Amino acid sequence: MKEDLASLMHRVRQPFNTNLLAQVGALAALDDDAFLDKTVSMVHKGLDFLYREVEKLGLGYFPTQTNFFLIDVEQDAKGVFENMLQRGVIIRPMTAYGYPTYIRVNVGLPEENQRLVEALREVL
Repeated sequence: MKEDLASLMHRVRQPFNTNLLAQVGALAALDDDAFLDKTVSMVHKGLDFLYREVEKLGLGYFPTQTNFFLIDVEQDAKGVFENMLQRGVIIRPMTAYGYPTYIRVNVGLPEENQRLVEALREVL
């Protein structure tokens, strides 16, 4: 490919685009119904667990149909982010999106979800 054409394409490409190998893997995964069912089940169980634990902490949240959701930590989300990071747990503060007291968390494996809850309990 000519360098000037590649440069133009690079300027308009979407961030986090996927390479050919990742695309081949994604196509193969679309045919793996058993893996999809297992993953969806794990996410729903993880959400149920995390919702219960967040409610025990007395916090509000936005229910979701995805593998992540927002929690109102009722304090500066950036501070919670920093404290969670010090405990080895990565979350995302939603301050840049207009939600200064909300964090975004992803559902993980059961042991990861437990670690998230324990770290959040310590931080709060």
